[in-house]
Amino acid sequence: MALGASERQVGRPPAPILPASPPAPLPVDLSLPTVDTATLGRVKSRSAATEWTGGGLKLTAMRARSGPATAAAQSFEYRRFGLMALGLSAAQQISERDTLTLGAAYAVERRRPGFIVARRRNYRTDERAVALHWIRDDRFDLGATLFDTGPAKRRSPVERIAELAGGAPRSVRGWGLTASVHPAGDSHRLSIGIDFRQQQDRDLQRPDARLQIFLRQKF
Repeated sequence: MALGASERQVGRPPAPILPASPPAPLPVDLSLPTVDTATLGRVKSRSAATEWTGGGLKLTAMRARSGPATAAAQSFEYRRFGLMALGLSAAQQISERDTLTLGAAYAVERRRPGFIVARRRNYRTDERAVALHWIRDDRFDLGATLFDTGPAKRRSPVERIAELAGGAPRSVRGWGLTASVHPAGDSHRLSIGIDFRQQQDRDLQRPDARLQIFLRQKF
C-alpha cells in the first residue's frame, strides 16, 4: 500500500470530473471542473494504491477551490466554487491482451453565484458516475458509464437560473458509450474515437442524445 500527497498551483482547470454537458471521454480518474472565469487556487490531492498479480486498486481524494478575484470589476461575474471529490478504480487483467477496469467517482461542488436571489449564498451540486472499461493491447478502449449530476436540494426557478449563470453544471442523468483507438499504444498521445450519450436533461425537462467523434493529439 502506497500513500502520497501533492499540492499544486494551476491557472485553468482541465476537463470535468463527470460526464455532464458537453460529452467527454468516460472518466475513471479524478479531474477538475471546467470554469469560464474562475481560476483555481491550491489543489490538494491524496491517493492510496495496492497491486496484485494482474491487477490493482486505487483510491484518490481531491479538494480544490477558486482563487480570489483579481479585479473589482470581476466581482459580479466571478464564479467562486469549492470542490471535494473521491474516486475509486480497480483493474484486472483477464488475458494476455485484455484488461477490465471498473471506476466510480463522487464529487460535491459548492458555488456562489454572481448575484444572490435568495437566502442561500452557496449552491451545492452532487455528481456521481460509474464506468466500466475494456482495454485491449493498450490500443483499443471500449467504455460504458452511468452518471447522475444535479442540485443536492430543490431549487426555485429563479435560484436555478442564478445557479446555472454562476457556472453550475446542468442537471442530467443517463448513460454513455465510448470507443477509442490509440494507434501509438498510449492513450495520452493520439486518440481517435466516438462518444455517444443518452441523458435526461432535468432543467429543460426533455431527453437529450449526443454523438461526438473526436481526435486528440498531445504535442
